[in-house]
Amino acid sequence: MRRSRCRPNRVHDVADIDSWQIRRCRVSTGTLAYIDNDVASSDLVVCLHGFPDQPYYHADLLGRLATARLHAVAPWLPGYAPSALKGPFTIQRVAQDVLEMHQRLAPSGRLSIVGHDWGAVVAHYLSARFAERVHRAVVQSVVHPAVFERAILRSAAQRRRSWYMMFFQLPWLSDRWVGRHDLRFIDRLWRDWSPGFEPDPAYMRHLKLCLSQSFPAPLQYYRQARSLVRERDVWRPTSVPTLYLHGEDDGCIGAELIHDQARFYADRFDVNVVTGAGHFLALERPEAVNCAVRDWLLSE
Repeated sequence: MRRSRCRPNRVHDVADIDSWQIRRCRVSTGTLAYIDNDVASSDLVVCLHGFPDQPYYHADLLGRLATARLHAVAPWLPGYAPSALKGPFTIQRVAQDVLEMHQRLAPSGRLSIVGHDWGAVVAHYLSARFAERVHRAVVQSVVHPAVFERAILRSAAQRRRSWYMMFFQLPWLSDRWVGRHDLRFIDRLWRDWSPGFEPDPAYMRHLKLCLSQSFPAPLQYYRQARSLVRERDVWRPTSVPTLYLHGEDDGCIGAELIHDQARFYADRFDVNVVTGAGHFLALERPEAVNCAVRDWLLSE
């Protein structure tokens, strides 16, 4: 493994969101807006955020990867302003957008994926369906889709945690309710999913601005999740080396689910349970999480 000291991020970080320049990449379904750590390299790391979140979740990681001379970008997923808001928001469409982004930004280089929450689902799918296109993967906070589907059927505890997914199937109600009172619903999810964590107020202001300009598109991901079910034949063991990270106190996906995933990985599959962290683990424990990601991406 190629190692260097995992220095604090001195390029950009979560605390100076306004210093990031927003760039745009044309794909066949529209435009992906993204932030970039401006490293000259033929390889590319694409860092994908989840719900309810934004690319600045990966800001500290982009800075640390810059010190390791790894080119990394973090796009707003389709349906999150300022990226294109037009659907559909199926797993197939989002995965194809990521692959097209790679072809435009680093056509001759290797692609690695870092995904959190919905971004983790996209990373799982890309690794399974397009293993020949993905060099390495890092998945955070959401277990393999086949494991999650089984847990929903068999675990009452996980069904209680996932109540919001059912609520989002009621567009006439959830579209209005989520947007009420300065997105108080979003604050509740963050409290429930990362107990005791107080996100930076500036971070949440940017997030709420993004969501208020995007709704109801982010909720459509849950209404079109059946696109995952149609891909069951894809979930064969992948040859992509994968690092999985999960917060010990995650209130969204139970940590007890993480140990049933190894059968879906034919190559190296490492699991790291992060103590003192919930669902938004890279914000809660940035050094522990992002140094682990950086070392994984540098390893051979």
